[in-house]
Amino acid sequence: MPAAVLLAPPKPLTLEALGAIAAGAGVELGPEVSGRMRASHRQVAALAATTRPIYGLTTGCGPLADRSVTPAEQAEFQRNLVRSHASGLGPSHPVETVRATMAARAFSLAQGYSGVRAVVVETLLALLNARIHPVVPEVGSVGASGDLVELAHVAQGLIGEGEVEIAGERRPAAQTLRVA
Repeated sequence: MPAAVLLAPPKPLTLEALGAIAAGAGVELGPEVSGRMRASHRQVAALAATTRPIYGLTTGCGPLADRSVTPAEQAEFQRNLVRSHASGLGPSHPVETVRATMAARAFSLAQGYSGVRAVVVETLLALLNARIHPVVPEVGSVGASGDLVELAHVAQGLIGEGEVEIAGERRPAAQTLRVA
């Protein structure tokens, strides 16, 4: 197995590093990454605790953007967004494609601008390092963004829903994550 690749934004993720991860290399976070993500998450959590309308966080999305989402509803709302977009079909992307997708998403989130909890990136990397990959169908798109369906399937695996692949076998995500 190739040596571990260090994700340390703002240092760029090179095509060579992404290729190594796709081929099976492990992944580590740089030393300052978690601190940036935690600071960003604190800001988003503070905003989420207010009544201020924030699209997709304290409000619905699309035609429901004028509808409030209370703090008590936010976790369920976010899970339902993942579920609603995980609507792909057809054969699965190859593991190398899924690994590259997971690594690119982890790198993007690790920059500390999105407000996600650090555990999201840590879980992506733990799955990559354990060689557990969400099953991501090849067919599916939502509007102008061609990656929402694929990323929803990755997220679904992270929350223990859908299926994952490990050692060439498809298994229920919840069961596999509990064992892993």
